[in-house]
Amino acid sequence: MIAKTPNVSAHPESVDVSDFRDATQQAVAAIAPSWPLDQMIAVNPWWPQRFTPIEQVFAEQAVLSGHCPLMPSAYYLSHWQSPISEAHLAEAISTSDSALTVSDCLRALRSHSSDLPRWKPLAELCDRTREAQEGFIVAARNPAASEPVSRALSPIPAAL
Repeated sequence: MIAKTPNVSAHPESVDVSDFRDATQQAVAAIAPSWPLDQMIAVNPWWPQRFTPIEQVFAEQAVLSGHCPLMPSAYYLSHWQSPISEAHLAEAISTSDSALTVSDCLRALRSHSSDLPRWKPLAELCDRTREAQEGFIVAARNPAASEPVSRALSPIPAAL
C-alpha cells in the first residue's frame, strides 16, 4: 500500500507531519538500499596494476593466463595504411623510445605467425606439476601403483 502523497503546494500551512512520515517510511521500505558501495559495484581486476606500464601488464597476463590482450597481427596488417599510417607507427616508435624503425616493425608484423608454439600458461604448468607430485605420492604409498610410474621414469629398461 502506497501512502497518499501530501499536496504541499496547494495548502502548505495545512500539511500534517504524520503524512510526510508515513510517505517517507513507505518509500524507504520500497527502495532497495544501495550500500555498502564496495559490494554493489563491479570490481576491475586490473585496478592494482593501474600504475604499471601497459607493456608489463600485457606480458604478465600472457605468462599467467596464456592470453595476449593485443589484437592478432592480421588485424594490424588489415589496418595498415588505412587507418594506421606510417606516421602513426613512427610516432608510436618515437613515444616508446624504441630503437626499431618502421620497416623493422612491418617486417616483424608480416613475418609473425599465429601458428608458432606457445608456452603453457603458468597456472597450467603449476597444475601439471601438482598432479605429477600427487602421482608420486600415490605411487610411494602403494608399491603396486608405483611400478608403471617407476618403469616409465627409469632410464634402465625393465627387461634388465
